[in-house]
Amino acid sequence: MLPVKEKHLEDLLDCHSILLLDLTYWSTSHIRSIVQRDPTHIATKKGNKTLPMELWLDILDEADEDEDEHEYCLVYPIQMSSVQINGEEPEPALVCNIVEQRAHFGRIKNGVELECYETWLDRPLTEYEEEEDDNEEDDYDEDDFETYKVPKNPFTISTTVLPGKSVTIPISDLNFESPFLYRKLGVPDVISWIHHGDCKLCGSRDRHFCAGCGGCRVLNKFDYGDRHGGDCALRMLCPLCIGVEYAQRSFVYDPYDDTDEAKSRSYIKWFSDRKRELGYI
Repeated sequence: MLPVKEKHLEDLLDCHSILLLDLTYWSTSHIRSIVQRDPTHIATKKGNKTLPMELWLDILDEADEDEDEHEYCLVYPIQMSSVQINGEEPEPALVCNIVEQRAHFGRIKNGVELECYETWLDRPLTEYEEEEDDNEEDDYDEDDFETYKVPKNPFTISTTVLPGKSVTIPISDLNFESPFLYRKLGVPDVISWIHHGDCKLCGSRDRHFCAGCGGCRVLNKFDYGDRHGGDCALRMLCPLCIGVEYAQRSFVYDPYDDTDEAKSRSYIKWFSDRKRELGYI
């Protein structure tokens, strides 16, 4: 996923793309911008007492530190508006509706569902034609090939602002040092930040499968263009909460192969970077 900048807003509004909003970073960044201009702008109602900037920054750094404790939500953009803050001149703002009802992305079962969900994250108004059931006998072995139906769209999208269920984000806030609004979401991002890493496919603990003991069957359900056979010496990363492309690479590479130490270090760093990106380390 990538931070939202002003230049992206037109396309996001056209598609009503699903965005991830880090409410904690948004709040602390807003307060930080105020106290850095002048800490006396925030004072108690009684006695007009204030805190020194150094103490404010320590408090905000403490609030920012543990991303697992941040509050996140999914939103989608509806329109541009304007907002007036602290009696200053009105400035442009992005109005987004909050996504309330959503399926658990950690329950996705196959590549067809995954592809549909990824499409709906980018363009939630996309419609798929439902395939009619074919009662005729198929000429393939069910053990070698499976067909999957298009799932129900997890998002209910309104093209108008929902009173009491929207947020208004000043465009200037998108320039905060710490990004708080993200686009280009994938299913692993939603599982990590919205569902707290809860993946029903792998059980969430190690986020991998034995490539021989069932891992190949799991990958075949998600990578339906290729057929895979597994080796129990390999650990296959979960295609749902880590990503299909990561599962594909891990499926053919042993990170503990002592014959190529440099390659092993490169692989472990690659996997660690992915886990860090998703907030798992």
